[in-house]
Amino acid sequence: MLKKIISGGQPGAARSALDWAIAHNFPYGGWCPRWRHMQDGFLDERYDELKETTLPLYSQAKEWNVRDSDGTVVFTLEEELDSFTRKTMDFARKYEKPCHHFCGTGIESTEDFLHFIKRNQIETLNIAGSHDSDELGIYIYVGDILTEAFSPPPTDD
Repeated sequence: MLKKIISGGQPGAARSALDWAIAHNFPYGGWCPRWRHMQDGFLDERYDELKETTLPLYSQAKEWNVRDSDGTVVFTLEEELDSFTRKTMDFARKYEKPCHHFCGTGIESTEDFLHFIKRNQIETLNIAGSHDSDELGIYIYVGDILTEAFSPPPTDD
């Protein structure tokens, strides 16, 4: 059963996961680059559960989030991974952690996402993926998947 979401906080898939967790009072955390420097400026202090790495490098935060999770999901809208996103999957192989790429144009569903978590007994999930600047709409896609997967079904009143 999923107990925590971690992410590096970059704008896009990672930030969407953090915002979803905060909005739903779901435990979150992770590593961000030293001095909280992000692609879009500095990470807001409201993401107070993120810790800073020793170096101001995105790659160090990416690696430590993979290392400290039980598994990683990489979200993109396109099938092709850029070198930055591919690096996350490389770290998952290095640490022998389960990792799956979910593509917004693919046939995979929220049930596939939940099956990945259950099959790999993931309690702490690292969520990574595209940046908003590369794939407009990735933020919404990730939030929709998380909402569909973990929000309680509507009740009949």
